[in-house]
Amino acid sequence: MTNPSFLLRRCNAVPFMRFCVVLLTLPPSLLAGNVLITTSLGEGSHYFVGKTIGKYLVRHGHNVTVLVSEAYAHRADNPEDSELNFIVFHQSTEQIKSVKERHLAFSKRVNNVVANQVLFQILEYMHGPFNTVRERHQIRQDLQGSISDLIGTYTDLFLVNMDFAVEYPLPLIPNIITIGGITARPAAPLPDDLETLMQSSGDGGVILFTLGTYVTHIRQEFLEPFAEVFGRYPQQKVLWQFVGEPKFKIPPNVKMMPWLPQNDILGHPKTRLFIFHGGNNGFYETMYHGVPAILIPLTGDAIDQGSRLTHQGFGIVLDKTNVTVDVLDDAIKTIFNNNSYSEVAKLLSARLQSRSMHPGDRAAFWVNHVMKHGGGYMRSPLIGLNFIQRNMLDVLAFFLALVSVILVVSFYSIRCTLSFCKQKCISSSKQKHD
Repeated sequence: MTNPSFLLRRCNAVPFMRFCVVLLTLPPSLLAGNVLITTSLGEGSHYFVGKTIGKYLVRHGHNVTVLVSEAYAHRADNPEDSELNFIVFHQSTEQIKSVKERHLAFSKRVNNVVANQVLFQILEYMHGPFNTVRERHQIRQDLQGSISDLIGTYTDLFLVNMDFAVEYPLPLIPNIITIGGITARPAAPLPDDLETLMQSSGDGGVILFTLGTYVTHIRQEFLEPFAEVFGRYPQQKVLWQFVGEPKFKIPPNVKMMPWLPQNDILGHPKTRLFIFHGGNNGFYETMYHGVPAILIPLTGDAIDQGSRLTHQGFGIVLDKTNVTVDVLDDAIKTIFNNNSYSEVAKLLSARLQSRSMHPGDRAAFWVNHVMKHGGGYMRSPLIGLNFIQRNMLDVLAFFLALVSVILVVSFYSIRCTLSFCKQKCISSSKQKHD
């Protein structure tokens, strides 16, 4: 990988002090500090989560810098994010595409083991430019290992985009803070043209369809069934996020746009259904606003979102290899003809919104806490254990050895006892015979 070059925008220095998952903090003696947020490349749902955390930190008085790839340098020019600083590093689009081409399919429990190792290798590849940054600026040279190693070893705080309103129950260590649904918020007014379209939908309402920001190029054959099925529902308007020019016929009730305010449309009272690729932000936004969904997992953690959606019962999951006209039509009819999906969605919406503070404020609170008091006391003690200790192989070996000794002693004791009894019987029989 080539060494990255840097463009500094509204920032004069790289504010590294302590490694965290999405931030680096100053010593706890300062009330406010410099925070660096990295969302790997700077595109998709990860970026929106990262910048949202950054904006809440700015509200709490911190200076926030966001590190993005040159392929997404336009992020630095967005006036909506003017309160954030940006550092743009060089990484070619070809390098980015080569990492997406590594999403892999495995089965059942083997998937967890193998996929974790594959993910670690992908992260090592993606962290290459950051390792170069660290070496160039002599950042914490006293710490050994790559960025990936340091994240697991020295991180004081993890901010995880999940919420137990929909997540399966699982134990968490203290330095893992849940901020699920951080991009979900009450709907803002729509632009006039979109508001006019929403109101023109009448009682039929609106279907929102998107395949996410990462999926900009997809086979037309995959998209054609959607256009055909949408045309069967003239009583509904369809908003379709689509980049480029379609090579298939678009029904009159469908409006295509390269970008849509997803959260605000989902929060509009006219929205009846959300069809999407399974992005984590979209998953929480549709649940937050109580809109049933049809989920088509394409990449990454979308399969996990599909599992949660099916488990909770507020939508339907379709196989991306079998999205035919009939399959899609049946799924839409099932959602519209069965009120249970909408009822469950509203129930989950009330559950998710019933929280003591917004996830952004929650994230800012814990970042402030770690800056002021440190977070080492919340780290898992597993970090200091080796593989044998961590998996308790030494304890298992001890008990196996103990059981083996007991079995061997018991075996020889029984053997000796039987042998002694046998000799006694033979001796007694001989004496009796004599």
